[in-house]
Amino acid sequence: MAEKVQVILDRMVPPLYDLLERGVFSQAEINAIVRRRTEFERSLLTVPGRREDYRCYLRYERDLERLRVLRTRKLKHRKNNPGDYHGRGHIHFIYSRMVKRFPDDVGVVVEYIRYCKEDDDGASERGLGSGVGLSKNQNRRLSSLYATALRLHPGATALWIDAASHEFFGRGSPRNARMLLQRALRTQGEGGGKVDIWVQHFVLELHAIQRLRGREAVRKLEEEEGTTGGATVEEEEEDVTAAQIYSGSLAKIVYDSAVEVTERKGLTAQFHSRFLNVTYGFPDMTKLRQHIAKSIVEDLDELGSQGWIALASYAVRSPEEVKELWEECKKKWKISKLKKRVADNYLYLSILDTAVGYSKGVEDMLLATFNFSQERLCDADKDEHRAITEWIIETSSLHISPVTSSAALVEHHVHLLISFGDEATAVETAQKALASGGAAAALPALWILHARMSSHGSVSSPTILKEGADAMRTAGEAQGEAALLAELLEVQVTVHELGTTDVVGSKRKRPKPDSDIKKTIDRLLLLSSSCRVVTGVIHRYFCYLVAASEDGGSRLTKYNLARNLVDKFLQSYNGGSVCGKDQDAAKEVDMLYCACIAFEKSNLTVARRKVLVGKETAAVEKWRKEITVATFRQRRAYEQAVDFFHGIKNNETAERFRKERDKFFRLEL
Repeated sequence: MAEKVQVILDRMVPPLYDLLERGVFSQAEINAIVRRRTEFERSLLTVPGRREDYRCYLRYERDLERLRVLRTRKLKHRKNNPGDYHGRGHIHFIYSRMVKRFPDDVGVVVEYIRYCKEDDDGASERGLGSGVGLSKNQNRRLSSLYATALRLHPGATALWIDAASHEFFGRGSPRNARMLLQRALRTQGEGGGKVDIWVQHFVLELHAIQRLRGREAVRKLEEEEGTTGGATVEEEEEDVTAAQIYSGSLAKIVYDSAVEVTERKGLTAQFHSRFLNVTYGFPDMTKLRQHIAKSIVEDLDELGSQGWIALASYAVRSPEEVKELWEECKKKWKISKLKKRVADNYLYLSILDTAVGYSKGVEDMLLATFNFSQERLCDADKDEHRAITEWIIETSSLHISPVTSSAALVEHHVHLLISFGDEATAVETAQKALASGGAAAALPALWILHARMSSHGSVSSPTILKEGADAMRTAGEAQGEAALLAELLEVQVTVHELGTTDVVGSKRKRPKPDSDIKKTIDRLLLLSSSCRVVTGVIHRYFCYLVAASEDGGSRLTKYNLARNLVDKFLQSYNGGSVCGKDQDAAKEVDMLYCACIAFEKSNLTVARRKVLVGKETAAVEKWRKEITVATFRQRRAYEQAVDFFHGIKNNETAERFRKERDKFFRLEL
């Protein structure tokens, strides 16, 4: 190991001597540099090597190189000396060894590539700034580095794309960029990575079109000015003619090839949309977009609802481009003309209506078209907003039945009616769907929605929720019943918090905890599979009981009711099993225990204050007993918290409660 280190240090002698001779570094600084490099080189030769050792070495060398550049500028020495290029060369030497040492780590190669792009090859030192671009040596080094990286990591899609981008924009070689992307398509497996490469190949051809257009514009300008020597369009590579690129034929070939290859694994609308969206970043791509749109139309049966949405999105952005294509489709499919107010001014609504009719009201198509049209409402003007609203209401009324449609469609229809301000129709639709006993009757969200909408009417929301919970129990839907009971418990707690108005109406009285709440909690604890939902509601009810006890009445009675409620929950199936798997649920239980302990401390503080200010012996003795009981209850709360969190293997929280318990014990002693 010592011999290898010595060989590396010997190579540094000429450049370091040059820096010393020119006064960039002093003798003491040179000795310090040699000492630090010796330490770093020895650390790199240890087995097994560490990436952090290499990175520390690189940070030191970069700082040293920045210091050398500053001092060289100050001294205004002549360039082209060995010491001026030694620092950057040594950094490249360290990076190359790091890549060889960790060939399986793609992050190491990416880090080296990033440094090569940032390195200005001494341009800033020569006063040229950092915007002069990469030199020929840097481009050659980067090409070699990309070749090594792709050999080590042939499955890294981002590396192939980055290498092709370097060849096209850095070295100005579209031919090499195409070859790299075609090699990438052969080496990549099926999946999202291959699609990314197809899209990048397509983008490359679009950039090539813009490049040729720029050359043509320069040539025409030179002809007008009477100068010569400009680049001509015919200067493209021999294997690809300029006419093919300029007309967009190559871009179409790439897209068609991508579609043909991808069809074997199943096309998606997102695949076509990615190509379509890319073209909007380049001017004069109408023909290319129309070609992609025709491909989408041809594959509509396979693409399904998302294909129609992609076509409608294109119609939103470029209605004039789609108009001619859509007229051909209407003649081919024999589509009758829609109502004038919908079709004439908004082509995408015509497409959406055709999609719904073509699919005969299939659920997936209806939901997709409704979601798309609702998104358009955000950017629509007044007239368009009215047209969209009319179309959604007419279509949903025509294709959605509260009795026979699926639960998702009925729920969506009810939400639409609410969003459009027609709450009366929404309530009526929900009532029909729930009374029919169809698929919608088994949807807890619809029961909850109906209860919330009816809370201002003649039917109280607790009654509807109880009816829904009973219906869920009859249908054997335990999760739906639990969701409705959780909502019911929330409503019941809210009612108790608000209180009831007396006959005169001059004041509100807080009622006592209702027995219905206890029944709801007992039923909920037996059913729910979600610890988080139950804990949140129980925590709310616990806080209500604490607040109620502070307003008067038997404080300890209401507190004991809350503590029994918590104990009952934590000893149930939910507390012991679900919370261990759900971190959010464990946090809810943590909050519940903290609230319990805080209430215990409050009781203990009140009892001690009563003892200090008490004058009668009997009263003082009574509060002394209360201190003993409150102390025991607080200790028990800590013990239960520690045992519970140890039981679900949440040792961090258990340790926190244990420390608080020990601190409480020390204070008591």
